[in-house]
Amino acid sequence: MAARLSVEPVAAALVVAMLYLPAYVGLRRSLRRFPWKDSARWKHFQARANRRKERPASLRLGWPFDWVGPKPPEGSIRYRDGLLIALLAGCWLYVGLAVDPNSREAVRICTRFCVVGCFVAVVGRTSIYCFHHRPPINLWGRIATFRWIIPGYDRVLAWPLLAGLAAVIVPFSLLAMGLPERFAYPVSLSLVLLVVLNGGPTLRRWALTGHHRITPGILQQSESIKV
Repeated sequence: MAARLSVEPVAAALVVAMLYLPAYVGLRRSLRRFPWKDSARWKHFQARANRRKERPASLRLGWPFDWVGPKPPEGSIRYRDGLLIALLAGCWLYVGLAVDPNSREAVRICTRFCVVGCFVAVVGRTSIYCFHHRPPINLWGRIATFRWIIPGYDRVLAWPLLAGLAAVIVPFSLLAMGLPERFAYPVSLSLVLLVVLNGGPTLRRWALTGHHRITPGILQQSESIKV
């Protein structure tokens, strides 16, 4: 908000003054837990990072046995974090458009940012979910067996497809309704990110209950064990 009001120094100073107290309280709370390496959250991330290093070589079974071991995959991003990230991205895009709404160059740059952000979000989510988890049968198998839709697998593609449609339809619809560009594009970006980040299923549920076949990544191919 302070960046949005940068052209009005008095209003920007008032906003910064109001934000100072929450920022100060948050900083004090963070420093109270210092050193952060002793916090439970830090230990959790550290354990995840060192999980493979801490396992003795004699206990490593290789791919795919390590991948389907008794430890389930970690959960997805929390709904609260997904909501806040989506709103923050839309807010920053609004700031970029609203600082100088009459500048066509600024509008063109922010529009490209919106398009690229939506594309990266949709492709990134699809890659995370489908890189190691491929369809049970390929396209030709679907055609040959008349199983054009596999609900147990295709459900993971529904949310990226919905987000892609929203990225195309929502901004044009809002502009057609007369909404200014400085509002239409930020709303569209926030909506797309909200769908991408909070759309189900979670990674844990998808890995444990999805109708897929697990395939090795580039790093796991060298660790494969034939039986």
